[in-house]
Amino acid sequence: MTHNKKKSNPLPIIAAYHLSILQQMTAIQVIYIYVGQIVYKVYPSMASFLPILIHGEGIIAIFFTIYIINFLGRKTILQLGTMGICACLFILSFSFYAIKDSPEGGDGVASFLIVLALFGLRAFFSFSFAPIHPMYLAEVVEPKHVANGSLLMFVFQGTISFAFPVLEHYFNGPAPVFLMFALYTLAAFFANNYILVETKDKTEVEIHEEFALKYEKIMGKLGKIS
Repeated sequence: MTHNKKKSNPLPIIAAYHLSILQQMTAIQVIYIYVGQIVYKVYPSMASFLPILIHGEGIIAIFFTIYIINFLGRKTILQLGTMGICACLFILSFSFYAIKDSPEGGDGVASFLIVLALFGLRAFFSFSFAPIHPMYLAEVVEPKHVANGSLLMFVFQGTISFAFPVLEHYFNGPAPVFLMFALYTLAAFFANNYILVETKDKTEVEIHEEFALKYEKIMGKLGKIS
């Protein structure tokens, strides 16, 4: 496929930028920075060591990906990670809603589910987006778009880092904020099916041919609607 044909198809660039935004809309930056505060809300006595365990198991998950990447494709791993993160975010949101309405505070089942969801979210992110996101961008777009995607990711990273405590204060708790992240990742899971292609064991030409077929199908459906 010629360079001009690849350039005329915007879908690889859309996919790269979409993944860069999604990488941060998983709320991973919230976990990186505020996990100690979140744990403190439900288990104050464990707020000093549980975050260490949560981040430690994230490292283990990355090594697990190094092994399974030989058997599963990039898109498959990203979709598994997106769905797992989405489930954890819904659990976090609903559990914080339950604690807010419960007189038991940090002693209930909801508190345990919050900690479990924090472990799960960190593991699913480290299993999927942490290693696969930069790899996928390098496989589907030119270096300048890899750089732009990384810049976009850092913009969202900084914005979310600043916005989370502000939104938590505004909504009087983190439940609505985690619900927002959960709904975004749920929508992204379905969007991934339309705009991502599998890149495992494929040449650059094969990858862009598959993107071209996807783009033609999308434009054809949009043409029928209009």
